[in-house]
Amino acid sequence: MATRVNLLPWRQWRRRRFWRFWCLLFAGSALVMCLLAFSLYGLMAADRMALRTVQDANTRLLQEFAEHRLRLDLRQKQAETIQRRQQQREQTARWQPILIAIAARLPARIWLTQLEFRQDILMLTGYGLSVSDLRQMDAALGKIPGLRHGTAGKTHRDTQGRWQFYYQLNREPEYVATP
Repeated sequence: MATRVNLLPWRQWRRRRFWRFWCLLFAGSALVMCLLAFSLYGLMAADRMALRTVQDANTRLLQEFAEHRLRLDLRQKQAETIQRRQQQREQTARWQPILIAIAARLPARIWLTQLEFRQDILMLTGYGLSVSDLRQMDAALGKIPGLRHGTAGKTHRDTQGRWQFYYQLNREPEYVATP
């Protein structure tokens, strides 16, 4: 007679091993996926932090750039103002010898109320006590070096009996000597 072999415990053991393998595989996969998700979340958080840091740095750089730009614009305006003042001083300095000559040659009974120069034109406004004084002034202005005889404007008598005049003189162009 043949002995009977009970295979039920072996099948049970094999079934448990099968389920343990697949459960461990599923749990391990879930654990690995969770670890990957957490590490990915950490990397994304680090990226967000780095991006925020870069954006903050860029914002600061833009603010500093705007401040530097404002300072540069202010300095350029100041430099332009200084250059304009310097040009005005140079222009005034070029007129100085002519103005000194006018002051020295004007008759004593003539006085100026307004003296204005623009580029190469000198405009004189003033009073004289007589017509002969105005003629002397006209002759004196014609002899000043560096000025071309200009045009006399409107001349009239005011209520106090003085002669009010307006005179315009042109400056001679300056020629630079060539070597």
